[in-house]
Amino acid sequence: MFADNPGRTFVAIAALMFLCATALLTLIGLRIQINDGNYAAVYVGFGVWLECLFLTVHFFLRAVLQSRPSLVDTVSRVLAAIILLPIGLIVLIQIVLIEQSIHFGDRSVDTLVATTLIFLLLVIPGVFMFRFVLGAAFQRRAQQIVGRERRERVL
Repeated sequence: MFADNPGRTFVAIAALMFLCATALLTLIGLRIQINDGNYAAVYVGFGVWLECLFLTVHFFLRAVLQSRPSLVDTVSRVLAAIILLPIGLIVLIQIVLIEQSIHFGDRSVDTLVATTLIFLLLVIPGVFMFRFVLGAAFQRRAQQIVGRERRERVL
């Protein structure tokens, strides 16, 4: 099954890699004590865990259901849309916390590092997930337009 298709093997390896990352993040998350000093980092960790969970499910479905790519895309887009809501809320909370720390005079390197980590770990993957979710709607609309143009050329 996997030997016949090297692309399927790569996707299965990616699914296993993200499964290991999700399991590792789960174990780390279960051991962390949440208090007033680290709740912002826990939010970021939870967002990264959600992204790893999405990638695990996406690549697992790609490897197992290779003969049904439209089903995989639909399930992945619905899951991405569901996961984007908490990630967006986490980013919003982090932006408010950073804005408050800058407003009250903490313009240190720690604030810059936190902003960079949030941008790299949550915002950029969130933008790609949002693009993936909206890609179906734009692709269908583009196919409708191209189909209409082809029909007009024939007539």
